[in-house]
Amino acid sequence: MRVKSKIVGSILALVMGLAVCELMCAAVFTICKARFSFHEPAEYIVSQEQLAQVAPEYSSALGWQPLYKTTFGERPGSANSQQALITTFGDSYTHGDEVQDSETWQTYLEPLVGGAVLNFGVGGYGTDQALLRYRELGTRGEAKTVILGVMLENINRIVNCYRPFYFTKTGIPLTKPRFELIDGTLSLIPNAIQSSDELKRLLSLKVMPELGAKDYWYEHSIYPEFGFPFLRLMFSRTIWLEAIAAVRGRNRSDVDARPTVDLWQDERSRKLMLAIFDEFVADAQRLGQTPIVLLFPRKSDLEMCFNGKSEKGEQVIVDYARRQGLKLFDGIEHLCGLSNQANYQELYAAQGHLSSKGNRELAKGLSEFLKRG
Repeated sequence: MRVKSKIVGSILALVMGLAVCELMCAAVFTICKARFSFHEPAEYIVSQEQLAQVAPEYSSALGWQPLYKTTFGERPGSANSQQALITTFGDSYTHGDEVQDSETWQTYLEPLVGGAVLNFGVGGYGTDQALLRYRELGTRGEAKTVILGVMLENINRIVNCYRPFYFTKTGIPLTKPRFELIDGTLSLIPNAIQSSDELKRLLSLKVMPELGAKDYWYEHSIYPEFGFPFLRLMFSRTIWLEAIAAVRGRNRSDVDARPTVDLWQDERSRKLMLAIFDEFVADAQRLGQTPIVLLFPRKSDLEMCFNGKSEKGEQVIVDYARRQGLKLFDGIEHLCGLSNQANYQELYAAQGHLSSKGNRELAKGLSEFLKRG
C-alpha cells in the first residue's frame, strides 16, 4: 500500500507540477504576446479602415507608390528636379523615413555634388519593386548616375507577394509583384490584385491561399499557434530565437521584420537578388547611366561591425560588386568607421531609420566616393 501511495503521490505531484507550469506559461505568453510571433491567419485580413487608408497609394504595377505632387512624383526636397544629376531608388532608407524633406541624405548630397538628386525611394519596397520603379522613372531629369539603395533585410522582401505574410503588423497591407528565376532569367509574377476594385478581396481569408501560392513566407510559416497547451511554446525554436534576438535589441519591425531568418544563406533567394542587381546594371547601361549600389546600415549591422563581424549578405554584395566591376558604396563600413558603440545611437531615429545626422554623415561619405569615381 505504501508503494502504491507513493506512486499515486508522485503522479499527482507531476500533474500538479505540469498544471502550474502550464498556468505560468499561459500567463507569460499572454502578457508578452506582442513580443513574439504566432501563426494567426486572421491577422492577414485587412480591415475596412486600413483599406481606406492605403487604397489611394495602390498600384497594380508596383504594389504601392506615394502621391507626391512633384515634377516626376519624387519626394520633395530637390532644388531643381528638372535637371537631375542623380536619381535614387529603394526602400524607406532611400526615401528617408522619420526625417523631414530637408533632412534626407539626397538633400544633404545635393550641395556636395553640385546638382539635383531625385528621391524615388518608397517605404516598404523590396529591391524588385525598386527595379520596377526605376524602369518607369529612370530617364526622368536626364540623370547620368542612378543609385539603387539596399539594406540586407531587403532580400526577404523579394520573395514576398503580400506584405502581411511577411510582417503582419505592417502599415502597408497590400499585394505586390515579384520576380522568380527561371533557367537563370528573371520572370515577372504580376501583382495578384490588378485593379483598385479588387482590393476588397483582401477583406476575406478566402483569397489568402491564392495570394500565398507564390509567396515564400506563406509557404514557409515557421510560427507556432497561440493557445493551449502553452507549455509546448517553451520548446519552440522560433520562440527562443525571437527571445534571443529581442535580448540583442532586434525586435521585429518594418526594417527588421524577420531577425531570426537569414535568406542570404538560402541559395535560391541569393541568386534571385543578384539577378535583380544584374538587371539594374543592364538597364542603367542601356540608358547610358552609371549604376551604383548603396548599402545602408541598420543598427544591428553597425553593432556587428564594432565586434569585427559582418552579416553574410554584406560579403555576398561586396564580392558580387568586385566580381562584376559594379560601383558599391558600403554605408555599413562607412558609418562603422565614423562612430563607435558609445555614440552610434544618435545616427538613428526612433523606428530604426537613419536620423538627420545619420543621413548627413552618409551623404558626406557618398560624395567623397562619387568624387573618387
